[in-house]
Amino acid sequence: METIIHSRSASQGEEFACKTKRKQHPHRGDIDGLRAIAVLAVITNHIDHTFLPGGFLGVDMFFVISGFVITSSLLARTTEHFSEFLFGFYERRIRRIVPALVCCVVLTFIVASLFITPNTPIANSAWQTGAWALLGASNIYLGINASDYFSSSTALNPFTQTWSLGVEEQFYLVYPLLFFATSCLPSKSGRERALLLAIGITGALSLTAYLLIGKQDSWPYYYSPLRFWELAAGCMACLLRIPALRLPERLRTLLPWISLLICLATLQFASNASAFGTILTVLGTTILLASNQDTDLLYKALACKPLRPIGLGSYSLYLWHWSVLAIAHWTVGISSFSLPWLLLAMAILSYISYIWIETPFRQAPWAGSNQGTFIIAISALAGAAATLFSLRSDNSSLLYIGRICEADEYETCTPPGSPHPPITPHISHTTIRRNPCFVKILDTGLTKDVAQLCRAVRSEEAPTLYVIGDSFAGALSPAIDPIYNESEFNLAYMAAPGCHFNLFSERKRRAGCSKFNKERYELLKRHARSGDVVLVSATSGSGYSKTSLKTLAKLRSELAGRNVQIVVQQIMPRLKTRVPDLCFEPRQFFSSMNPLIKECAKPSSVSLARYLKSTKSARTELAKLEDGRTLLVWDPNSVICWDSRCHSHYKGIRLFRDTHHFSVAGAQRAEASLRSILRRTGLAKTLRDTKQPDSHQDS
Repeated sequence: METIIHSRSASQGEEFACKTKRKQHPHRGDIDGLRAIAVLAVITNHIDHTFLPGGFLGVDMFFVISGFVITSSLLARTTEHFSEFLFGFYERRIRRIVPALVCCVVLTFIVASLFITPNTPIANSAWQTGAWALLGASNIYLGINASDYFSSSTALNPFTQTWSLGVEEQFYLVYPLLFFATSCLPSKSGRERALLLAIGITGALSLTAYLLIGKQDSWPYYYSPLRFWELAAGCMACLLRIPALRLPERLRTLLPWISLLICLATLQFASNASAFGTILTVLGTTILLASNQDTDLLYKALACKPLRPIGLGSYSLYLWHWSVLAIAHWTVGISSFSLPWLLLAMAILSYISYIWIETPFRQAPWAGSNQGTFIIAISALAGAAATLFSLRSDNSSLLYIGRICEADEYETCTPPGSPHPPITPHISHTTIRRNPCFVKILDTGLTKDVAQLCRAVRSEEAPTLYVIGDSFAGALSPAIDPIYNESEFNLAYMAAPGCHFNLFSERKRRAGCSKFNKERYELLKRHARSGDVVLVSATSGSGYSKTSLKTLAKLRSELAGRNVQIVVQQIMPRLKTRVPDLCFEPRQFFSSMNPLIKECAKPSSVSLARYLKSTKSARTELAKLEDGRTLLVWDPNSVICWDSRCHSHYKGIRLFRDTHHFSVAGAQRAEASLRSILRRTGLAKTLRDTKQPDSHQDS
């Protein structure tokens, strides 16, 4: 190996440079086979995770392979002046990644716009993911928005697969710098040790962070610093070739087979949340790459014709398989009838992408210089971004072919037996609406204007019902609405999503929640007076924690001398069976044959005894606060629990809008129970009674 190191002064206009002639590493056919296994595992898992539960770990195999291939490519090149080295590296990466990505994102966006309900959270998230993918940062967007990789909503986003490209592209910002820096050392052994040390330290820090933060939401999945250790493992596999360790021949020939079996086992048996499965997959892939030789039987098996073409086109196949599946989730679904056609679409699109887009653009220079390539790439990315933004938001309805339904007030846009999107609170004939009095209230705060907007006043002398809490309080408005409109009391709505009433919690909460809680408390201190009632509703579990109950005790102590009563909603049961996110969308002609639609109205239930056991501690502490005078507990669960079960449906009508909030119909069914408890406070004693709903009916 020959190394030339020279430096000239800045006044001479020359930059520091290291010229290093390195040994060339030929293309390895077994890597194509390994890529084929990885991409086929990912596709199988995405079609149906029960087929291959750990198939998602194929992405981790890709990370290791990428680290190996990038290191091998850099070792095979002459290291030039820093700018030439860096620009050359990124020019090759651009030609490899950008053309297929731009084509996939733009075409997928156009087709998906025909079927994805416009101006919804899912649609907005999808379009933004696509836009961030063009910047190589969709993983950051998905991580910030806490998108669960394994949720059904993620499956509806046609650009989720681009998160792994973001991880790799961010790794490419760091690794070439480490590589070039170590190329400047005088001796071969010194260069290799320095590079190994730099990669080892970076990988160890990344793995430590992954293990420490691995249980927190989506961090381990999307954030590149927590994935660098996987690419670093591939880099080290390229530098530390196991044959050079002079192991016994039998052991050396067995290592590739053992490592492949480890990978196949994790693909079959690993669970979604298993860090152990990820580590085993990375370890197995690393050992396989470091130990396999072209004379081995396994090398020849992986390099065989059935696998190698799939591996060569794995990048295009990875991009397009998810686009096809995501659009299928919105339309025909995945069934024994549609699956062959979906596989055919994946094969055709990926073949076209590989033959006509990926390969020609990767092999042929785009311009006479690296700078010219950058300009062309930036122009292509800008044009793609302009296409996305020109067709999204209000203009997206120009492409959408489905029925547009605005879920508002009490229009759910879904059949009575299905879940529906959150549309409450809403109180008829008042200014209390979902956006200003719920969705945006954490941003605006409880200013004088907002407080007035979210208050309905009959007269200044009339008592007031204050409704405070989180989304559970918002879900009660269909029960409160008719009671208020038949009464003479005033109404003030002070609820916010994900912000239960708690003054003492030290847990991380939504931005603005702590401030909003203080504002709610201070408003009650200033304005609550004799005859008023405070209705508190909160999330099951955290909404009834010790600090939440301490807040209720503090509020009762503050208001008790004023003859203000507090009514606390009892903890609600939570259904275990999750419903597909597609069920929250309006029914469309193009999704009428989707098997997921059949799941939307499927009844489910949970054991009443199990619910009582799991909530016993919180219910006991809440009962200690109840005195029947200053604080009462309202239990509406009799309208959803009967025959020893708590049910999702009553006579074919869904009582939960998801797994734990009242639906519009469920809240309306609880109206009589709420009316009864308000009569006990004296607030609604002039109201006529309504018939209590049957408590023992078949679901």
